Amino acid sequence: MLHAFSMLSDRYFLKETKLFLIEYLLSVIQQLKRAGINTEFTYEQYNLTKLYSEIASGKNVSEKRRVNSQVEFEQTQGALQFILKELRSLLNGNSMSRVMIRHHIGLVRFTYSLAYRDHLVSQAKQDLEHERRSRALEKYRLALTVMDKHSTLGLARKESSRLQNMILDVEEALLDKKEENKE
Repeated sequence: MLHAFSMLSDRYFLKETKLFLIEYLLSVIQQLKRAGINTEFTYEQYNLTKLYSEIASGKNVSEKRRVNSQVEFEQTQGALQFILKELRSLLNGNSMSRVMIRHHIGLVRFTYSLAYRDHLVSQAKQDLEHERRSRALEKYRLALTVMDKHSTLGLARKESSRLQNMILDVEEALLDKKEENKE
């Protein structure tokens, strides 16, 4: 799980979820120490505590880079699937609030969709560069559908409105081209 912290962009790994998972990891370390178990993981307590304070204070802000290639998308997708799996496994334990865990599962699902949206938008931009407007329009519409599934989140609404504007621009370009061909 520690690998996911360094691998994912802040765009796809929200601060709230990072802090929640670090708190969980720190509580696991405390339980291990109380049980007298020392592993490599227990020695990460200092680093996790430092990371937590940096994230909470806003000092540890990585770039919010977007997925631009198939490889980046697959790596991001894999890391987010791992985090989802870990969060779901927390539901089986009794140590944490099920409501909080479900909330974070919802946030990770949203960021998973956001990564897919960014990948589709990147592909659509490439299609526009190659004058394939109808293919770009399809990808923008698919991305909008993906974001609309999370319409209860404010971030999703922002992304949806951006996508709607992109769709309108492409539709206008298609209409202009159609009118030019008639003349």
